[in-house]
Amino acid sequence: MKTTLTANDQTIEVEIPEEQLKKIMPKSKRWRAEEDQSYWYIDSGGSSTSTTEVGVRADDFHYKTGNYFATEEQAEKYRNYLLAIASINEFIEKEGLEFSPDWEDERQRKYYIYCFRSSTEFIWSETFSSNVQVLLLLPYFKSQEDAQKVINNCKNHLEVIRQYLT
Repeated sequence: MKTTLTANDQTIEVEIPEEQLKKIMPKSKRWRAEEDQSYWYIDSGGSSTSTTEVGVRADDFHYKTGNYFATEEQAEKYRNYLLAIASINEFIEKEGLEFSPDWEDERQRKYYIYCFRSSTEFIWSETFSSNVQVLLLLPYFKSQEDAQKVINNCKNHLEVIRQYLT
């Protein structure tokens, strides 16, 4: 990322690698470009695009919806993450694996896919209750076989999602 540094009334432009940028960016607050500074977003055609923060509604919309990045690499990772979710959902539809859980039926088993942050292995689990709240990007499945079928056939897409979220 290019930025300017000012010290002793002198200003210079410097390039900061993304790994160093992560170290100096505040962790508690999402980054937002200063006015007249560039940021990246994914446009409606799926391309990573750079624009200048000028405080208009489009800038606010990109920021509020999480489509607002300091680097092109961050924007492209986000695009790949969205495409991975879409590809898995397309596979689920194509294979007829759609399932609408009945949360009133405590006996109905509902299966979901997850992984641990420290692992690249994806596994399924089940729940019966609507008292269990799992923040899912993917739908529930009616059987462990359906969940496993998605794991077996969409491993690369699942890995893109895992890498983006960790």
